[in-house]
Amino acid sequence: MGVCCHSITISLCLMIIILSLNWYLPPLKATKPNPVHLPKGRLLVSHRGGVYYYPENTIEAMKDSHERFNVDMIETDIQMTADNNFIIIHDDFLDRTTNGKGNASDYTLSEIQQLDAGYRYSPDGKTFPFRGKGLKIPSLQNVYESFINSGLKFSIEMKNEDPKVADVLVQHLKTMPKAKEFICFSSGWHKVIERFRLLTNNEFCTVASEHEVIQLMASVSLGIPRLYYHFFPLKAHIIQAPFTSVGGVNFNDKKFQVIAKELGVKLVLFTINNGYDIANCLSNGCQGVMTDRPDIAIRVMELMGLRKPFKESYQKFDKEAETTSWDCTEFSCLVIDTLIGILPTQVIFFILIFVLVFLAISFLSIVKWLFCHSTKRKVD
Repeated sequence: MGVCCHSITISLCLMIIILSLNWYLPPLKATKPNPVHLPKGRLLVSHRGGVYYYPENTIEAMKDSHERFNVDMIETDIQMTADNNFIIIHDDFLDRTTNGKGNASDYTLSEIQQLDAGYRYSPDGKTFPFRGKGLKIPSLQNVYESFINSGLKFSIEMKNEDPKVADVLVQHLKTMPKAKEFICFSSGWHKVIERFRLLTNNEFCTVASEHEVIQLMASVSLGIPRLYYHFFPLKAHIIQAPFTSVGGVNFNDKKFQVIAKELGVKLVLFTINNGYDIANCLSNGCQGVMTDRPDIAIRVMELMGLRKPFKESYQKFDKEAETTSWDCTEFSCLVIDTLIGILPTQVIFFILIFVLVFLAISFLSIVKWLFCHSTKRKVD
């Protein structure tokens, strides 16, 4: 009973000290200034290059998002081919979006670019307006050459889990001298993005990995983000997080916006397709919206005075658009996300401190008893 009482008292004192330090110590960044000069206002990011008016991740979709809806950034994905080239595609298999079958990694770039990237696209589930129209899966080089002078920024995710993908990518980037001026790179796998940062000496813009987003979630939810980032500085230039996580954590909470501002990074929330959710995000101060529906987002931003009037009206899709969350790639992400979504975080914080203190006191008590018992036996 005495151990429990002492543990509770010490835990409360430690909690007060930790929260006080969080108020006093500033958060830090461990990276160089962002080489990609982002707009000062709210970012409008088109998910997968734009998926509603053109087949996703095609050059045509990206140009449409940029020219019609004036998006600031394109979010897209790269997979590695059999001959160590990079193609713009979300899935590691070809079946969902093309007339091909199997894994992209089993084909060469030349073979993949023979496929029809518009084959599966259907706005109504019945017609296929882009079949046979010459749409191809672009390579990373195609994207670089198409948008190098456009002013459009890119967020490109490495989908491969093997850190060696970063080595191959860095070699490709040597042939793209201006890439660091308009492309940010990301990976859901922390080991991949860390490898990329190491190889490039942090000279490229990088997006927070899933692991780093979980760190943000945990530190903010526990009430110690400033303290955490003081001792573990942020390495990313941009944070992309779900509007609401699968565990129920609300990244649209102003606490997340505050720490992002203190860190000097933009917090971009995804994938927000519902007009009400977009308005909610922007009114709450989020610095970026990633969406499948830039047509909806730009209308909302216009109404809120965040963009110039949008002259054209596009009502091609009149069904309700749904906001989607993330799929955790690592088991630890799912566990932490679920726990924080269910339990009061300050209670979790106190329990963690209490358990550590209780174990420490118990250990010291056992050591003390053994020492005293040993000394007594020697005296006897």
